[in-house]
Amino acid sequence: YTLSVNLAGYDGVFYYFGEGQVCNFDGTTLVQGHRNPWEIVTAEVYPELADQARLGWGLENNIYNLGSRGYVATPGGVKENPYTFVKDLAEGNYKVPWEDEIKVKDGSIYGYPVKKTIHS
Repeated sequence: YTLSVNLAGYDGVFYYFGEGQVCNFDGTTLVQGHRNPWEIVTAEVYPELADQARLGWGLENNIYNLGSRGYVATPGGVKENPYTFVKDLAEGNYKVPWEDEIKVKDGSIYGYPVKKTIHS
């Protein structure tokens, strides 16, 4: 399931388009909001349907594929991972090559407070 929440209306600085939505586990849209700032988008979701679908999915975005890459070429998939970015991401060391050139790394320029704690 995918849920998106979007502010609608004007906050004195920016105009927001709204249109929050809820998508089903297979990507179909269950409900989509409009541009009404007073609208609350709701939907019923059934996680067990996604659990059941994962058992029979092959080429869809199945979470199994994240840890079993190459399953179309090797019976049962391949568990070892040669990609360093995966290890770096898991260890909190992932950086893009242009990291030092990025100008906006947090929301402080928009007035959001900066927390001094780094989560890992």
